[in-house]
Amino acid sequence: MKQHLSLITIIVTSSLLVACVSNQHQSLPSVSNEQVLLGQWQVIQLNDIGVLAQHSASLIFTDKNKLTGTTGCNNFHTNYTTNKEALSFSMLATTRKMCHEKLMKQESLFLQNLGAVNSYQIKDQQLLLLNNTGSTIFTAQKVYIK
Repeated sequence: MKQHLSLITIIVTSSLLVACVSNQHQSLPSVSNEQVLLGQWQVIQLNDIGVLAQHSASLIFTDKNKLTGTTGCNNFHTNYTTNKEALSFSMLATTRKMCHEKLMKQESLFLQNLGAVNSYQIKDQQLLLLNNTGSTIFTAQKVYIK
């Protein structure tokens, strides 16, 4: 009798554990590319050219379809839309302060390239912004704030 009771206890306990594990796997939310896009990204390359180290450029995507950031010289903001991996921006607004000549060149390239973006990929924990030919024109790394 004790053996049957022990065996029944083991079977019931095992069944409950399997059910709990199965429910945990089913309740995990899937994360879309649009959700991964959200947050702050530090631009590390523009057209395969490194960004000036002391004056980092950044992109901050919000869940309200707003993009803000800095070119390394001036701040900017715009709205964005996504459709799967397609990405587009509305008219851009920037502050207009003068910076060192190298920063002004970086800013010009940044703004010109931002207007040419039409898709994105998340690859190897980097954000790649691509033009209409599929060439990478921005490479950025996610910034994790503690």
